[in-house]
Amino acid sequence: MQRRVGWSALIGLATAATVGGLWLASPRDDQADGPAAPVDGVVIVAPDPVPWGDITWERLDPPSMGGRLSQSPTAIEQVPGGFIVLGSDADGIDGAEQQVGAIWTSSDGRSWEQDRITDGVPPGDIAEPRLAAGGPGGVLVAGGICCSMEGPAMWLAQGVGPLERVQLPPAVRNAWFTDIEAGPPGFVVVGATKAGDPNDPDFTGAIWTSPDGVEWSTVDPVAAGLVPGTVDDVTWTGRDWIAVGKHDDGKTSDGAVWRSDDGVTWRRIALDDPAITGPEEESLTRVVSLADGGLFAQGGSGTHDDRVACENLLGDVVGVPGASLVLSCGWEIETHWTSPDGRTWTRAPAVAAPFDGPPLPPAPGGRRLISHRALAPGGPGLVVVDAEGTTPEGHDLVGTWVSGDGATWRPVGEAGQIPGAYLQDLVVTGRTIVGIAERVTGNADRSEIAVWVGTVRP
Repeated sequence: MQRRVGWSALIGLATAATVGGLWLASPRDDQADGPAAPVDGVVIVAPDPVPWGDITWERLDPPSMGGRLSQSPTAIEQVPGGFIVLGSDADGIDGAEQQVGAIWTSSDGRSWEQDRITDGVPPGDIAEPRLAAGGPGGVLVAGGICCSMEGPAMWLAQGVGPLERVQLPPAVRNAWFTDIEAGPPGFVVVGATKAGDPNDPDFTGAIWTSPDGVEWSTVDPVAAGLVPGTVDDVTWTGRDWIAVGKHDDGKTSDGAVWRSDDGVTWRRIALDDPAITGPEEESLTRVVSLADGGLFAQGGSGTHDDRVACENLLGDVVGVPGASLVLSCGWEIETHWTSPDGRTWTRAPAVAAPFDGPPLPPAPGGRRLISHRALAPGGPGLVVVDAEGTTPEGHDLVGTWVSGDGATWRPVGEAGQIPGAYLQDLVVTGRTIVGIAERVTGNADRSEIAVWVGTVRP
C-alpha cells in the first residue's frame, strides 16, 4: 500500500530537498550539464537531452479524489517537495451538494491527500482556488471567495503549517488574479483590477509583488504602462520577468508584453510590434521560456468584424448593445508566437482553422495537433497532451506532442493515448508527465478527479 503524504509532510520534504530553495521547470539550454547555480534560491532545470520516442499512460483514481459526492479539479502545479492539485470537494447529499474549496498534495504524483480550504472563509461561502506557486515564503494559493461577498483571496502555507488566509491590502479587493510565479524577489501575481466602480465590467491590467506572500505591493500602473485589459500570465526566465496580456479599450485589442529585472519595477515593451498589435485583433494569454533562452506565447487572434459580430450577438442575449468583450465572446482562434527576448515577436504557423473556414490540412504523416490547451514546459522544451483528431467513428483522439522551438511540433507515441478523457492541466517533471482530468462516474450528476501519469521512453 502506498503511503499517503499530507500537507505538512509535503512542505517538510520541500525544506529538506531544496534547502530553502525552489526548483522550477523553466528550461534553458545553458544548463545542459546540470542545474545552474541558484539565483536567489531559484534553480532553472535544463531541457531533456534524451529524445522522447514513446510514452505509456496510466490512470490513477486516488481514494481522496473520489467518494460519495463530487470532486472537481481546476489546476495542477509542481511545488517544492511534490505536486498540488486545486479544485473543490462537496458536502451534503446527492442532488443538494455544497461545494468546498480543496487542495490535494502528493510527493510523487501517485499518492494524494486532501486538505480543505476553510480559513477566513465566511459561513455559507466557499473558497475557489485556481493558482498556486511555491517560493521562499512557502506555498501560495490564490483565487477567490464566493458567493455572498465575491472577491479575490490568497492563502499561504509557511513551513509545515496549514493554509492560512492572507490579509490583502485595500487596493487588491476589486482584483482578479490570473497567474502566480515564484522567483526573485519572492512572488509576482498578475491579473486585472476594476477601473472604477466595482460594478463596472471594464478592467485594467495589474501586477502585485511580495517578498513572502504576506506583505503585498501594487506595481505603479502608470510607470509600468498598464492599460485597459488584463495581464494574463507571468514567468521568471532565469534572467528577467516577462508578463503578457492584452490592451483592450472596448473597441479593439492588441497583445501586450511587460518586462522587469527585479519583479518590482516593470515597463511595457514591444508596443509597436506588428506581430502582436494588429492589424486586426490580438491577445496573449500564456508565456513560457524556451530551451534556447527565448519565449513562447499562446493567445488568440481574429478579425475585427468577427469581434463586432460576436459582441452584437452577445448584446442581443444580455440586452446591452455592443456588450463588452469582458463578458465572454468566443471569436478568437488559437495563435502562437515566439520571441528571442520579449521585444520582437514572430507569429508561428496557424494551429487552428478560422471558425467559418475550412479545416487545416493534415500534417505530414496524417496527424495534426488541433488543440494546445493542456501545455506545460518540460521535456525537449514544451509538452502538449490534447486533441489531434477523431476516429472514423467520431471518437476523439488525444496525443502527446513536443516542441523545442514553439513553432514545430512532433508526436510522441501513438494517437488515442488517453481513452475517453482530456487532461485539464499537466506538469512535466523529468521524463514523467502528471496530469489531471475530471471523470464523470456512472451517476451523471457526480464527478471524480482522475490522475494520469505518463512515462516517457526513448
